[in-house]
Amino acid sequence: MFEDNGWEIVDSAQPAHNEPPPLCYSSTWLSMNVLVLDPKTVCVEKSEVYQAEQLDKLGMEVLPVDIERCLCIWWRTSLLYCRCLSRR
Repeated sequence: MFEDNGWEIVDSAQPAHNEPPPLCYSSTWLSMNVLVLDPKTVCVEKSEVYQAEQLDKLGMEVLPVDIERCLCIWWRTSLLYCRCLSRR
């Protein structure tokens, strides 16, 4: 399906960190998460330099964002609550 539509499948770059930040119970592979603003522009966590470099080489405009970890929770009221924590 992807190849039929001219899409290229690209493996993600390795995470820049060997382990998640303290009190984070997620995988370092969260480094793959990006926010796509338009077909050529993405926001990437600024410490994930390998992911940013890979996307830049693929022709994307990369916007480094200083959000290292966000905890988002859906409350029963369907409101999204996000809390951002630093690695420091």
